[in-house]
Amino acid sequence: MLASNWASNHGPDFADQVFAIGDVHGQADALESLLDHIDSIPRDGRRRELIFLGDLCDRGPDSLRAFELAWNASSLADARHILPGNHELMMLIAFEGRRRALADWHRDGGCQTLRCVDPDEDLPLELAVSALRKALPKGLEDLLRGGPTHLVREGILFVHAGLHPLVEADEFLGQHGTIWRGRFPGAHWAHVRRPFLAWEDGWEVQGFKWVVHGHTPATMKPLAAASDVTELMCATASKRRICVDVGATVCPQVAAVEFLGAQHRLHVAPAPQEAPC
Repeated sequence: MLASNWASNHGPDFADQVFAIGDVHGQADALESLLDHIDSIPRDGRRRELIFLGDLCDRGPDSLRAFELAWNASSLADARHILPGNHELMMLIAFEGRRRALADWHRDGGCQTLRCVDPDEDLPLELAVSALRKALPKGLEDLLRGGPTHLVREGILFVHAGLHPLVEADEFLGQHGTIWRGRFPGAHWAHVRRPFLAWEDGWEVQGFKWVVHGHTPATMKPLAAASDVTELMCATASKRRICVDVGATVCPQVAAVEFLGAQHRLHVAPAPQEAPC
């Protein structure tokens, strides 16, 4: 397990111990290692909160077990939240029986998720989808549909992809989860990229000190040393954002940022040396 040096929050002070876990994309072994590591970290009497930032599923080898690990992580903390990412939103829309949506999701990594219940791909697509819905942890689909799409803790926004710097935050974050394109061209809290990533003037105008997000990988390469993790975390600090997507879509490694008091640090379950990254 790799961990960065502690870094200042530059203002926000957490009474609780808060972990935000980034994109998993079916890398269940890496997620299990990360959760075991988190469980081993002392709480020092503090309340512990886990926030999953979405994209637990698709592309990797074991999305169903990733969902189960996230769901059962409630036993590791006083509170556990599972926020939807764009891949969960695609899955939910596919569940509604829209053929084009099902084809889009299948092409964009849903095929790997469906293999969890249909490994030989013998079932018609609609039956495989039905089997997956039944196999999900009870209550997960309802949570993804009706639960929060983002959280704010001590002035820090936790959301899957990010914000649009030129759109009022309540309006942007209030977009319905299953309206895929959103109201703003190319920008939805589950899949925004360039306008968010290119912004360098902070988030005070939107009312936030930092934004913690995933969706766009901070790296697509395996991380080998704690210094690599520190460098990765510091790369976006001047923009007041922390990316916890470390390339799980192509590499079996998963990250979490820990907030404790006035500091934060990044933890990474690194890819095995033999992993084909």
